[in-house]
Amino acid sequence: FQAQQLFVYTNHPLTTHNLDVLVAGTLGLEEWALRLPYLLGSLAIVALVYALGLRVMGPLGALLAATLVATSPGLAFYGALVNYEDLCIPAMLLAVWAHLRWSEKGRIRDAALFGAALFLAV
Repeated sequence: FQAQQLFVYTNHPLTTHNLDVLVAGTLGLEEWALRLPYLLGSLAIVALVYALGLRVMGPLGALLAATLVATSPGLAFYGALVNYEDLCIPAMLLAVWAHLRWSEKGRIRDAALFGAALFLAV
């Protein structure tokens, strides 16, 4: 495998290209391997919506929100594509979750997680 074999996404964040190079280098240039991180990102969206829902709305609201997201046709469609949104959205949700924790507890590690998640989101 040569990194030059991959197309560079000039219209997407650099993280997308770097992740594809990493995956292709470890798992090969298989279609399932290149789609796997984006599928996992879609699953992380559902989990993070649930976690945020727990903090903001309680267990019933969290379950309803996660169910609505999980059954969204858009998430199912885009989760199967190599598309940067499936990585940016979980990072943004993680940033919101970390900011809520940082606002409540004032811990440095929550502030660091907030900054790191924002960095990954953009």
